Amino acid sequence: MSFSKKVNSYFEKTPVFDFAGLIETDKPFYAHIKDEKKAENLQEHLDLTLDYFGLLCREKHLESVFRCLEKNFFPDCARETVSLWREMILNTLYLHDIGKINPNFQRGKMQNKAFSRTESNNQNHSAFSARVYFDYYYQKIDAVEDDRQYDLFFVFLLLNTFVIQKHHGSLTEFSVFLERFENDLSETREELEAYRNLTTFDTAAGLGLFFEERLNIIHKNNPWKCVDFYIYTRFLYAILVACDFYATSEYMNGAPVDDFGVLDDVTPYLDAFNADPVTQNIRKIKKDQAPDGDINILRSRLFLEAEENLLHSQKDNVYYLEAPTGSGKTKTSINLALQLIKKDQQLNRILYVFPFNTLVEQTRDSLEECFGKALGEKMGVINSITPIKKYGETTDEGEWDYTRQDKIDYEKSLLARQFMHYPIVLTTHVKFFEGIFGTGREAVFPLAHLANSVIILDEIQSYKNRIWKEIIIFLKAYARILNFKVIIMSATLPDLNRLSVGDEKVTYLVKNREFYFQNPLFKDRVELDFSMLELEPEETFDALLKKVLEVSNALRKNPDAENKIVVEFIKKASAVDFYNRLKDVVENDRVSIELMTGDDHKAERKRIISQVRTAENIILVATQVIEAGVDIDMDIGFKDTSILDAEEQFLGRINRSCRKKGAVVYFFNLDSPDMIYQKDIRKADNLRLTGANKAMQEILINKEFSKFYACVLEGLEAQSRKENDLNLEVFRDRHLWTFNFPEIQERMRLIDDNRRKVSLFFNMRVNSEDGEVLVGSAVWKSYGALLQDAAMSYAEKRVRLSEVQAKMDYFIYEIDKSFADACVLCQDELLGELYYFKDGERFFENGKFSREKLKRENDFL
Repeated sequence: MSFSKKVNSYFEKTPVFDFAGLIETDKPFYAHIKDEKKAENLQEHLDLTLDYFGLLCREKHLESVFRCLEKNFFPDCARETVSLWREMILNTLYLHDIGKINPNFQRGKMQNKAFSRTESNNQNHSAFSARVYFDYYYQKIDAVEDDRQYDLFFVFLLLNTFVIQKHHGSLTEFSVFLERFENDLSETREELEAYRNLTTFDTAAGLGLFFEERLNIIHKNNPWKCVDFYIYTRFLYAILVACDFYATSEYMNGAPVDDFGVLDDVTPYLDAFNADPVTQNIRKIKKDQAPDGDINILRSRLFLEAEENLLHSQKDNVYYLEAPTGSGKTKTSINLALQLIKKDQQLNRILYVFPFNTLVEQTRDSLEECFGKALGEKMGVINSITPIKKYGETTDEGEWDYTRQDKIDYEKSLLARQFMHYPIVLTTHVKFFEGIFGTGREAVFPLAHLANSVIILDEIQSYKNRIWKEIIIFLKAYARILNFKVIIMSATLPDLNRLSVGDEKVTYLVKNREFYFQNPLFKDRVELDFSMLELEPEETFDALLKKVLEVSNALRKNPDAENKIVVEFIKKASAVDFYNRLKDVVENDRVSIELMTGDDHKAERKRIISQVRTAENIILVATQVIEAGVDIDMDIGFKDTSILDAEEQFLGRINRSCRKKGAVVYFFNLDSPDMIYQKDIRKADNLRLTGANKAMQEILINKEFSKFYACVLEGLEAQSRKENDLNLEVFRDRHLWTFNFPEIQERMRLIDDNRRKVSLFFNMRVNSEDGEVLVGSAVWKSYGALLQDAAMSYAEKRVRLSEVQAKMDYFIYEIDKSFADACVLCQDELLGELYYFKDGERFFENGKFSREKLKRENDFL
């Protein structure tokens, strides 16, 4: 039998494992059972899995991915050679559950009385599927005569076998799998009696050693080929678990999975985008028009230049949009994504990736405003605080109705969230990195759907700089193989081509950065004052308080000023202390004072930002939550110094409109950035703003970040050359070439925060983002009831839990475990590791959570 059903030409006529000819079929084999439903025949499940593979190939245009992999691994090879490789891929999917012929599985898991248990009573099926696959193709690749090609086939044989064995679990250390698999090969398995051709192997020569020798030969020719093998393995695993999941879902739920949420027609999005008044005004600007003091002309020119340069380099994969803070990068990037999809019909998804949930919410609102309600409803937000989008019944036009909630398709809703079945996805960088580096089965679910997508990475300077080189290496390889189009955005980044190891270059969409960065509208819109950096730390707090009051009083008397001031601290405790001191000394009828920290839930953040935008005579005290991308426009800023990138991001919150006179940012040095930035090389004294470091002051004033990053890269390269775990080549040879998936995931983890947290749920009344009054005790009760409901389907429970957990976010506050241990918490209830306090209001002061009150109550007790 060959494969041609519902698929592109790449796998057409590729031979499929002869189930009827190689498996004893005198008894029925079952793949799945459900209640009173007729059991699913095993061969039907395997066929259905291939059908879904064909559908996925067609919907996501995966032929280009497989052709790229083929060109990578088998350039200029004969058709017979490539045909065998294709066959091995196809049958990795087909044979994934062949181990269910195990009589113990049939009798124990499938309740199939046609079978009797063997002496072992081993009901596993994945390991036996892997054994059949290896046995079948070990004999086939033995016919490959070319030594170099044989080495490759042997590597792929074991990688594919690994994928099959792990398709119900996570991607673990390959060496552990190999050792156990090697031991199993020497045994005759009674569980596989139904497979007619099973071979017993003599493994005295050492399967693992032979595999290592084959890899070493490949390594000598191309030391970085391991990245391509790594991506191949993850991609094949992602395809297998997706197609298996879809096929199983169809049997269990009685309905096919036929909507992958692809952006198959970009025209409505382009029409809505181009009809937006802002876009129309941009299109009226000539690309060489002089700004003449109008920042919107400058923003428009950047928009048009980036678009023009993109259209001249459509075949490239990784683009860098380097633009000043406040230059309209969001609008520009969405246009770039739409233009790419318009020009390349293989591209059919947009993924917008942010470092913070606040930016996800802000951009979602902007896109909904731009695209309109109908198109906006199709977007998916995937993060920890947004409920799973629910799909109701279909409308007369065949569209999914997002408004009727009387009949919810919970299975479709959950599948869409798990596999990113949305044309436009807004998510966090943590979720994105889970997809390309995570080891868990559900973490890898979306990877196949990321192929042929436009991926926008915003505020990438917030990524852990110790792994920048690794990030660029992997992004370029993923983009080349899976046909990602990656747009990297930041106001401050090093030369990304310097971080590369191959010939592929990052394409810069702004050719003359100095035209924008050195333009007075960006460069001089804020005056920088470093005088407070000369103060001793013990003098700084009181001097800062005095200066803020002095500036506020002066602005209040200025009829041309709105008197909007923002004061940013590194530490939350310092921000809270300063806020309380201000509240004590400022007359509320003259100036309103707000505090925004990571403690605030999204409704409170939205209220504060709205207040800051619309009110005059206001002082906002904040932590770093306001740095990146938050759309506020202040007259004056005060900032505790941390790293130079953060200082520039903060400047983007001041005089954003370029219409304010006398905008100033005062820098001070109160708290050490060590706890926040930990191993970040940018916090070194020679790279930070200090009173003595005139070089960094000049770099920030003149926006000459290339000089700053020359120093940063020297430090990073020095680290990577050391003979320790930071050494890039050590990491490559020790972990990438051994396919140690957990170690690679750990290396690529974006956030190094080993501090254990404790979550506290405070019962009180709050207003949600939508204006709904939420009562904590009712939300807590709903959460407990859902957890204990054993009758509810898995999909419905996941969807409903996501809704309740979104509401719980309004009541949950985190503290360090060390602080919690010192407090000896006296909660009213405990659910898992979540502490519930019936009277939550008592821990709040001026509307803000007070850790001091929590501590004082413990001291009193």
